[in-house]
Amino acid sequence: MIRRFTDNDITEVGQIWLEASLIAHDFVSADFWQADHEVMVSELLPGANGYVHETEGTIDGFVLVAPQQRSNYMGALFVSPQRQGRGIGTQLLDHIKALRGSLTTSVYKQNQRTVEFYKSRDFQVVGESVCEHTGCEEYELEWTGNPDQPRVS
Repeated sequence: MIRRFTDNDITEVGQIWLEASLIAHDFVSADFWQADHEVMVSELLPGANGYVHETEGTIDGFVLVAPQQRSNYMGALFVSPQRQGRGIGTQLLDHIKALRGSLTTSVYKQNQRTVEFYKSRDFQVVGESVCEHTGCEEYELEWTGNPDQPRVS
C-alpha cells in the first residue's frame, strides 16, 4: 500500500535511508552516512513531501519530492535492502509519475544499479554534476513521459 509520508514515519524512513545508503553508496565513507543520518531525521524529513510503501503495516520504501510549486525534483527513492527486487521502487516511482508531468533526480555515477533502474523506466541522462556534500560525480536524470499530466502534489 502506498500512502502519504507523515512525520510519524521519520524513524522508519530514516533507518531505511541509512541502511540503503550504506549499501548503494559504499564508495562514500560510512562515517559520512552515519553523520548525515542525524541531519536527515532532524532537519530534512520533518515536514517532507512524499509517500511511503507499506507491507503489513511496516514501511519498506519511500519517495520524497519537492513541493509542486517549487519543482519536479525527486530527492529520494529508497527501498529497504531486505525488500529490494520486489517491485516496491517501481510502484513508488509509478505513483509519483502519475502525479507529476515530469521528474528530475540526481544519482551518483558509481551507483550503476540505480542509474540502470531509472534508465529502464524512461529517465534520460541530461547532465552531470558533482555532489557538494560528497564530492562524487552525479548524473542528472529527467523523465518527461507525461508533459500534459495535471500537476498535483
